Amino acid sequence: MVINKKDIVLIKRAIQYIKPYKIRFIFAFLTILLGIITDIIQPLLWAKLIVNLFGNNFPKVIDNILLITIVFLVNSLAGFMRLYLTSFLSQQIIFDLKKDIYNRILNLPIKAFDKMRTGDFMSRLEGDVGGVADIITNQLINTIVEILRVIIVGIVIFSINIHLALLVLICFPVTYVIYHKFGVIIRKENEKLFELNDNYFSHIHQTISGIREIKSLGANILSFRNFLELSTSLKVKALKINIISGVSQMISQIVNFSSEILVMLAGGYFVYKGTLTMENFIAFTSYSGQFSNSLMSVTRINASIQQVLTSLERIFGLLDNLNYDIEPIGKQKLKKVNGSIVFKNVSFQYNEENQVLKNINLNISSNKKIAIVGQSGSGKTTLFNLLLRFYRPTKGIITIDGIPLIDIDETSLRENLAMVHQEPYFMTLSIKENLKLASPEATDKDLIEACKIAYIHDFINSLPDKYDTVLGENGITISGGQKQRLAIARALLRNAKIILFDEATSALDNESQIKIKEAIDQIAAKHTVLIIAHRLVTVLEADEIIVMSNGEVVGFGNHNSLIKNNEIYQKLYKSEITTITSTPKVVGG
Repeated sequence: MVINKKDIVLIKRAIQYIKPYKIRFIFAFLTILLGIITDIIQPLLWAKLIVNLFGNNFPKVIDNILLITIVFLVNSLAGFMRLYLTSFLSQQIIFDLKKDIYNRILNLPIKAFDKMRTGDFMSRLEGDVGGVADIITNQLINTIVEILRVIIVGIVIFSINIHLALLVLICFPVTYVIYHKFGVIIRKENEKLFELNDNYFSHIHQTISGIREIKSLGANILSFRNFLELSTSLKVKALKINIISGVSQMISQIVNFSSEILVMLAGGYFVYKGTLTMENFIAFTSYSGQFSNSLMSVTRINASIQQVLTSLERIFGLLDNLNYDIEPIGKQKLKKVNGSIVFKNVSFQYNEENQVLKNINLNISSNKKIAIVGQSGSGKTTLFNLLLRFYRPTKGIITIDGIPLIDIDETSLRENLAMVHQEPYFMTLSIKENLKLASPEATDKDLIEACKIAYIHDFINSLPDKYDTVLGENGITISGGQKQRLAIARALLRNAKIILFDEATSALDNESQIKIKEAIDQIAAKHTVLIIAHRLVTVLEADEIIVMSNGEVVGFGNHNSLIKNNEIYQKLYKSEITTITSTPKVVGG
């Protein structure tokens, strides 16, 4: 087998998943051992039966049949217990691996999702895990069993006739060399197969997620063509691996068949010469078959191990988060949060060539409605990403109530920061269940109160099932404005002091915008509210407006002061003026 030190470490880590179930694993092993013993006894009993049958010793024939029946029943029971225990172990290990992978996915840094596709995660979660569980349970146990069988049956065949045993044994080195050579090829091909599998899962996910866009663009044929190309590549690669594995098995079978022919010829000669009894010859032919098959099984597992080693690298690479630095998480709790935010000399870049934020200095007071405006790509969303601690500043420091963001406990931070996205996500659950994702302990009274503040309660009450109405995938059954108001209600249930709105009204009709604006105004009385605004008309009454351009803060003040003194804000305002039906009066003046 082509296994190095790194592979041994991977296998040892995988075997750790057996430890919680070692008692069942031992019982599974014992049932297999019992199966081996009964398999060894049966050829001797059948040999005696045939000899007694041809010797017309019918009383002995009856005894032999009775013993064979008992051994068969014990063997069958052992086989059933083995199947049950290995199935239990396999499914439990699959569950544990998926649990660990899913938990790791949820806790990966956001930059991991920037680089990896959804299909990459799905492929590991669904494709790799099953293979690993199979190798840990079935393949591992089978290998141990076959090695034991080789040893036990080997002793038996050598005790019957050493010359015949050597003829059987001589094929093993040849078979081992065959599987060793083919193993290298299979490992490389499996790496390519898994990469194709990632692409396949990604395409399926993107197609289903974007099916409405695909249909509206009339891109069905193109999407299907891409699917066929990926499926064909996957099919061809899998077929190639099976052919390579099949060729190696075929060559090994030819070697074993040649050995069996030699055994039959040599055994017949020894019986003819009287140096081997017919009873032992019959038993030996059965044992030699078991011995050869067990040797082949041991060498054949090489192909499975090469495949699973690739899966183990991918799984443990994800679990260990090897591609990303471990970011320390603070332990300080936020208590009696006021909601003041400070950015001090903050700069940030996603990579060495692209500086997104440059020396940002902001002092945001609590219980204020703050708008952030600027052209696309000016760094507005990146400010939110840093505040949410999705990324860490390249330089500078961010504080909440004077506490550095990096020092704040993860749970405490999430409890005091809520986000309403431009495209809020909803699961295929009831409205009540979607709302309670933010606060599982929330009462029905809490839900209703939050929904009233968000101006969505009356709409929910108009539905036949009210709060028990099941939303379609990602809220497809309700309008954009209703989704936004529902997202606001969900954010309120977190009872977070700081609430962020990422262009929450950019794609909504005027009526929805008015209702959401009213909801935000009501929230701002007791919360620090930050709004990324695509349309200035929605934030003219904000307490303060932050103007951004090319990653820098180029203006800070209310609408009145900025429209008079800030050139970039004036340009933004003028570019939108055509969408405003009448010139708004100056706020406060």
